[in-house]
Amino acid sequence: MTFNVFRYHSQKAEQSNTPGEDSDMKWIILLTGLLCEAFSKADSYSQGESDNASPWLRKMRLGGPDNNLMPNGKLGIPTPTVDSLLSWDDFVTHVVGRTYMAIYGIYNYEELFDQKAFKFKIRWTLNGTFIHRAGSSWHANEMPAPKCVNYTDGSFRRLDSKTASWRAVTATPFVPAYRTDYLISDNPSKYIIWHICFDPTQNVANKCPVSETQLVVRDRRPNVDVSPADGIPDGDLDLTNTDWAAIDRTSRLSIGEGLVNTDALGWEWYWKGPECPIP
Repeated sequence: MTFNVFRYHSQKAEQSNTPGEDSDMKWIILLTGLLCEAFSKADSYSQGESDNASPWLRKMRLGGPDNNLMPNGKLGIPTPTVDSLLSWDDFVTHVVGRTYMAIYGIYNYEELFDQKAFKFKIRWTLNGTFIHRAGSSWHANEMPAPKCVNYTDGSFRRLDSKTASWRAVTATPFVPAYRTDYLISDNPSKYIIWHICFDPTQNVANKCPVSETQLVVRDRRPNVDVSPADGIPDGDLDLTNTDWAAIDRTSRLSIGEGLVNTDALGWEWYWKGPECPIP
């Protein structure tokens, strides 16, 4: 299809004796070719073929009621493109050693863990070339009774030298062997979209069917980063100066999800239940 369009417009350009028309025709040829490529790859994508499209084409597919629908009928969150990710330098400067709280989450990992983790708190640290994380969350449906759960296991190795993304080094109860983490933000000192794909080998059309995504905001309550006596800082969660428009925009451009839930998988309020001390 693309070659026929090119041939048609090339013939038209050759028939034109006006320099301005020749210039305009070249632009028409270029734009028509790009559109044909986009539609062709979009059709391949809808059929479930291997997706090697450019980040630009992948971003064009984000959003809409089928944002999470995979060609095989499962649901999955789109994997963010490299240019969407937080840089490694910004991660080290603004995030490492500081505490963040999950206020929204997207739950899509039922086959691994049968309940959601509310009021998740996380702190990332570095040990040489490895990334470690310490966290806690409230498990309302834990048996025989609800309780706080701590996360101190797991070691991660960077995927590349430029982005805040990493993969598990060894498997643990909460860290499957293929788990891959991605951090996304245009203002990491205030918020991060933290996307976890638990098994990228199951991805279809660059969508992860076993995943967890959390919107975490910086905990700025007094003494939060210096381990108060009971592990829980005083004061309530304050979101007064949160830039919701920026968060919504970043979420749409990276994973295709706006803060208002419009499809099968979407953001859900996660800051509920008792608060747990961070280990």
